Amino acid sequence: MIHSIVRFVSLVLVLVAIPLNAGTGENGIRFNVTFWTTDDGLPQNTINKIIQSSDGYLWLATNNGIVRFDGARFVTYNSDNIPGLENNRAIDLVETADRKIWASTYGGGLSVINAQRTRAVNYNTSDGLKTDFLLNIIQDNDGRIWVRSRSSMQYFENNRFHYFNFNGKPWKNGVGSFFQDSLNRYWFTFRSGIYVLENGLNGNWRKVAQMTYTPDHYYFCTQDPETGHLWFANSNTLVRYRDGGFK
Repeated sequence: MIHSIVRFVSLVLVLVAIPLNAGTGENGIRFNVTFWTTDDGLPQNTINKIIQSSDGYLWLATNNGIVRFDGARFVTYNSDNIPGLENNRAIDLVETADRKIWASTYGGGLSVINAQRTRAVNYNTSDGLKTDFLLNIIQDNDGRIWVRSRSSMQYFENNRFHYFNFNGKPWKNGVGSFFQDSLNRYWFTFRSGIYVLENGLNGNWRKVAQMTYTPDHYYFCTQDPETGHLWFANSNTLVRYRDGGFK
Protein backbone atom coordinates (compact mmCIF):
# COMPACT_ATOMS: atom_id res chain seq x y z
CA MET A 1 0.00 0.00 0.00
CA ILE A 2 2.77 2.41 0.98
CA HIS A 3 4.82 1.79 -2.17
CA SER A 4 1.81 2.23 -4.42
CA ILE A 5 1.20 5.80 -3.26
CA VAL A 6 4.76 7.02 -2.74
CA ARG A 7 5.28 8.81 -6.05
CA PHE A 8 1.87 10.46 -5.89
CA VAL A 9 2.26 11.55 -2.28
CA SER A 10 5.77 12.93 -2.92
CA LEU A 11 4.45 15.16 -5.66
CA VAL A 12 1.51 16.36 -3.64
CA LEU A 13 3.63 17.23 -0.62
CA VAL A 14 6.03 19.23 -2.76
CA LEU A 15 3.08 21.16 -4.17
CA VAL A 16 1.28 21.54 -0.87
CA ALA A 17 1.32 25.33 -1.06
CA ILE A 18 0.39 25.57 -4.75
CA PRO A 19 -3.31 25.88 -5.69
CA LEU A 20 -4.14 23.00 -8.00
CA ASN A 21 -7.40 21.45 -9.05
CA ALA A 22 -8.34 18.16 -10.62
CA GLY A 23 -7.43 17.99 -14.26
CA THR A 24 -6.14 15.90 -17.13
CA GLY A 25 -2.48 15.09 -17.61
CA GLU A 26 -0.57 13.74 -20.58
CA ASN A 27 -2.23 10.97 -22.61
CA GLY A 28 -5.61 12.00 -21.24
CA ILE A 29 -4.94 10.53 -17.79
CA ARG A 30 -7.33 11.97 -15.23
CA PHE A 31 -5.92 12.89 -11.82
CA ASN A 32 -7.10 14.28 -8.53
CA VAL A 33 -4.97 16.07 -5.99
CA THR A 34 -5.23 15.80 -2.22
CA PHE A 35 -3.51 18.34 0.03
CA TRP A 36 -2.07 17.71 3.48
CA THR A 37 -1.31 20.63 5.80
CA THR A 38 -1.02 21.31 9.52
CA ASP A 39 -4.77 20.66 9.71
CA ASP A 40 -4.02 17.03 8.82
CA GLY A 41 -1.13 16.52 11.22
CA LEU A 42 1.90 18.17 9.63
CA PRO A 43 3.85 20.13 12.25
CA GLN A 44 4.61 22.87 9.73
CA ASN A 45 3.70 23.54 6.10
CA THR A 46 7.22 24.21 4.81
CA ILE A 47 8.74 20.96 3.54
CA ASN A 48 12.42 21.17 2.66
CA LYS A 49 13.07 17.58 1.54
CA ILE A 50 11.23 14.29 0.96
CA ILE A 51 12.87 10.85 0.90
CA GLN A 52 11.54 7.31 0.99
CA SER A 53 13.11 4.96 3.52
CA SER A 54 13.89 1.29 2.85
CA ASP A 55 10.71 0.20 4.66
CA GLY A 56 8.53 2.31 2.36
CA TYR A 57 7.72 5.30 4.56
CA LEU A 58 8.06 8.86 3.39
CA TRP A 59 10.25 11.10 5.54
CA LEU A 60 9.87 14.87 5.44
CA ALA A 61 12.33 17.53 6.57
CA THR A 62 10.34 20.49 7.89
CA ASN A 63 11.10 23.66 9.83
CA ASN A 64 9.53 22.12 12.92
CA GLY A 65 10.81 18.56 12.99
CA ILE A 66 11.33 15.40 10.97
CA VAL A 67 8.12 13.67 9.90
CA ARG A 68 7.30 10.08 8.91
CA PHE A 69 4.27 9.53 6.67
CA ASP A 70 2.60 6.21 5.84
CA GLY A 71 0.03 7.60 3.44
CA ALA A 72 -2.53 8.28 6.15
CA ARG A 73 -0.84 9.50 9.33
CA PHE A 74 2.01 11.85 10.14
CA VAL A 75 4.41 11.06 13.02
CA THR A 76 6.69 13.92 14.05
CA TYR A 77 10.14 13.45 15.56
CA ASN A 78 11.52 16.57 17.22
CA SER A 79 13.34 17.80 20.32
CA ASP A 80 10.20 17.29 22.39
CA ASN A 81 10.05 13.52 21.93
CA ILE A 82 13.47 12.31 20.68
CA PRO A 83 16.35 12.56 23.18
CA GLY A 84 19.46 13.95 21.53
CA LEU A 85 17.64 15.77 18.74
CA GLU A 86 18.72 19.35 19.42
CA ASN A 87 17.30 21.37 16.53
CA ASN A 88 13.94 21.08 14.76
CA ARG A 89 14.75 22.99 11.56
CA ALA A 90 15.61 20.06 9.30
CA ILE A 91 16.87 20.95 5.83
CA ASP A 92 17.86 17.66 4.18
CA LEU A 93 17.62 13.92 4.90
CA VAL A 94 19.33 10.68 3.95
CA GLU A 95 18.85 7.08 5.12
CA THR A 96 21.90 4.84 5.48
CA ALA A 97 22.09 1.05 5.09
CA ASP A 98 21.71 0.57 8.86
CA ARG A 99 18.30 2.33 8.64
CA LYS A 100 19.48 5.45 10.48
CA ILE A 101 18.01 8.77 9.36
CA TRP A 102 20.61 11.53 9.01
CA ALA A 103 19.35 15.10 9.01
CA SER A 104 21.20 18.31 8.29
CA THR A 105 19.76 21.12 10.39
CA TYR A 106 20.04 24.88 10.15
CA GLY A 107 21.52 25.84 13.47
CA GLY A 108 21.87 22.47 15.19
CA GLY A 109 24.46 20.66 13.12
CA LEU A 110 23.96 17.08 12.01
CA SER A 111 21.41 14.79 13.72
CA VAL A 112 21.19 11.01 13.39
CA ILE A 113 18.03 9.16 14.45
CA ASN A 114 18.63 5.51 15.32
CA ALA A 115 16.93 2.61 13.52
CA GLN A 116 14.51 2.12 16.43
CA ARG A 117 13.44 5.80 16.13
CA THR A 118 13.86 6.25 19.88
CA ARG A 119 16.80 8.62 20.19
CA ALA A 120 19.29 10.69 18.20
CA VAL A 121 22.98 11.53 18.19
CA ASN A 122 23.91 15.10 17.37
CA TYR A 123 27.15 16.37 15.81
CA ASN A 124 28.08 20.04 15.93
CA THR A 125 31.11 22.33 15.85
CA SER A 126 32.53 20.73 18.98
CA ASP A 127 32.72 17.45 17.01
CA GLY A 128 34.56 18.94 14.04
CA LEU A 129 31.88 20.60 11.93
CA LYS A 130 32.88 23.99 10.56
CA THR A 131 29.40 25.36 11.26
CA ASP A 132 26.09 24.18 12.71
CA PHE A 133 24.14 25.82 9.87
CA LEU A 134 24.00 23.00 7.33
CA LEU A 135 22.25 22.67 3.98
CA ASN A 136 22.57 19.61 1.72
CA ILE A 137 23.48 16.12 2.87
CA ILE A 138 24.23 13.04 0.75
CA GLN A 139 25.82 9.62 1.16
CA ASP A 140 28.27 8.73 -1.57
CA ASN A 141 28.89 5.32 -3.10
CA ASP A 142 31.68 4.59 -0.62
CA GLY A 143 29.50 5.30 2.41
CA ARG A 144 30.79 8.77 3.26
CA ILE A 145 28.26 11.28 4.57
CA TRP A 146 28.72 14.69 2.93
CA VAL A 147 27.35 17.95 4.31
CA ARG A 148 27.33 21.38 2.73
CA SER A 149 27.07 24.76 4.38
CA ARG A 150 27.34 28.22 2.87
CA SER A 151 31.04 28.33 3.71
CA SER A 152 32.37 24.77 3.57
CA MET A 153 31.98 21.18 2.48
CA GLN A 154 32.88 18.26 4.72
CA TYR A 155 32.47 14.50 4.75
CA PHE A 156 32.11 12.12 7.69
CA GLU A 157 34.31 9.04 7.52
CA ASN A 158 35.90 6.83 10.19
CA ASN A 159 33.95 8.66 12.90
CA ARG A 160 35.38 12.08 12.14
CA PHE A 161 34.72 15.04 9.85
CA HIS A 162 37.11 15.82 7.02
CA TYR A 163 37.27 19.15 5.25
CA PHE A 164 37.07 18.86 1.47
CA ASN A 165 39.74 20.95 -0.21
CA PHE A 166 38.76 22.17 -3.67
CA ASN A 167 42.43 22.86 -4.47
CA GLY A 168 41.72 26.34 -5.78
CA LYS A 169 38.78 25.24 -7.91
CA PRO A 170 35.57 27.30 -8.04
CA TRP A 171 34.61 26.87 -4.39
CA LYS A 172 35.25 30.59 -3.82
CA ASN A 173 31.94 31.21 -5.62
CA GLY A 174 29.98 28.86 -3.37
CA VAL A 175 28.47 25.43 -4.04
CA GLY A 176 24.78 25.40 -4.91
CA SER A 177 24.22 21.64 -4.94
CA PHE A 178 26.15 18.40 -5.33
CA PHE A 179 25.74 14.66 -5.72
CA GLN A 180 27.56 11.53 -6.89
CA ASP A 181 26.31 9.61 -9.92
CA SER A 182 26.33 5.88 -10.68
CA LEU A 183 29.74 6.22 -12.39
CA ASN A 184 31.25 7.58 -9.14
CA ARG A 185 31.60 11.09 -10.54
CA TYR A 186 30.95 14.02 -8.20
CA TRP A 187 28.83 16.82 -9.66
CA PHE A 188 28.91 20.35 -8.25
CA THR A 189 26.94 23.43 -9.24
CA PHE A 190 28.60 26.81 -8.69
CA ARG A 191 27.68 30.36 -9.60
CA SER A 192 30.15 30.06 -12.46
CA GLY A 193 28.84 26.79 -13.86
CA ILE A 194 28.40 23.04 -13.45
CA TYR A 195 31.54 21.02 -12.78
CA VAL A 196 32.27 17.32 -12.49
CA LEU A 197 35.06 15.72 -10.45
CA GLU A 198 36.20 12.45 -11.99
CA ASN A 199 38.58 9.68 -10.87
CA GLY A 200 38.12 10.09 -7.13
CA LEU A 201 38.36 12.93 -4.64
CA ASN A 202 41.83 13.86 -5.87
CA GLY A 203 40.89 13.42 -9.51
CA ASN A 204 40.29 15.74 -12.43
CA TRP A 205 37.89 18.70 -12.60
CA ARG A 206 35.94 19.37 -15.77
CA LYS A 207 33.53 22.20 -16.48
CA VAL A 208 30.43 21.00 -18.33
CA ALA A 209 28.23 24.11 -18.39
CA GLN A 210 28.50 27.86 -18.00
CA MET A 211 25.97 29.69 -15.86
CA THR A 212 25.34 33.39 -15.59
CA TYR A 213 24.83 34.41 -12.00
CA THR A 214 21.23 35.06 -11.01
CA PRO A 215 19.47 34.79 -7.64
CA ASP A 216 18.37 31.31 -8.81
CA HIS A 217 21.83 30.06 -9.73
CA TYR A 218 21.72 27.35 -7.07
CA TYR A 219 20.68 24.38 -9.16
CA PHE A 220 19.38 21.17 -7.65
CA CYS A 221 20.82 18.04 -9.22
CA THR A 222 19.91 14.37 -9.24
CA GLN A 223 20.09 11.24 -11.38
CA ASP A 224 17.25 9.18 -12.81
CA PRO A 225 17.99 5.63 -11.57
CA GLU A 226 16.21 4.04 -14.54
CA THR A 227 17.78 5.95 -17.44
CA GLY A 228 20.96 7.26 -15.84
CA HIS A 229 20.18 10.76 -17.10
CA LEU A 230 21.20 13.69 -14.89
CA TRP A 231 18.75 16.47 -14.08
CA PHE A 232 19.54 20.02 -12.98
CA ALA A 233 16.96 22.56 -11.88
CA ASN A 234 16.29 25.86 -10.22
CA SER A 235 13.02 27.70 -9.75
CA ASN A 236 12.84 28.62 -13.43
CA THR A 237 14.58 25.89 -15.38
CA LEU A 238 14.75 22.09 -15.66
CA VAL A 239 17.44 20.59 -17.90
CA ARG A 240 18.58 17.05 -18.64
CA TYR A 241 22.18 15.99 -19.18
CA ARG A 242 22.79 12.88 -21.28
CA ASP A 243 25.27 11.63 -23.86
CA GLY A 244 27.73 14.34 -22.90
CA GLY A 245 25.40 17.31 -23.33
CA PHE A 246 22.26 19.09 -22.19
CA LYS A 247 19.08 18.10 -24.02
